[in-house]
Amino acid sequence: MADMAELAGWVQEALKLRMTADLPVVNTSPATALVFLGDVRARLDRVEELLGKAIRHRATARRAQATAQAQADDAFDTAITRHRAAPVQSGGDFLSARERTAAANLAVLDLLHQVRAIDRLVSTADEAVEVLRLTHRGLDGLRQDSQVVLRTLAFESTLER
Repeated sequence: MADMAELAGWVQEALKLRMTADLPVVNTSPATALVFLGDVRARLDRVEELLGKAIRHRATARRAQATAQAQADDAFDTAITRHRAAPVQSGGDFLSARERTAAANLAVLDLLHQVRAIDRLVSTADEAVEVLRLTHRGLDGLRQDSQVVLRTLAFESTLER
């Protein structure tokens, strides 16, 4: 499973691929437009690959999140049951439900920290997927625009004959 730094690297790479491409629209030749179209297609393919990795990573993180949450819930239930079944403490002090819950939470604190860490990872993966989708959409729009330029140039060349 990728970590947050790797996800951030994928997003940074995709944004660089997207933001460094300008559509050649003024005084361009069909050959230049065709080369640009090929370049955009290659960028789009790379962003698609990154998007696929991020989607798979997010799915893995969500499965880990569900597993960690289930483990924490089970451990909490065990701790609260154990605490409830324990004999009355010396002095006969009454423990409220809130105090029993707090004691059970303390018993599973490490598991709760793991769940929170995985929650942050899932949130980061969700963000990465959304940014990569946006980047993919932008590059696809640029590809379509470059196809229009290429078709226009082809049409103009037929008019000149």
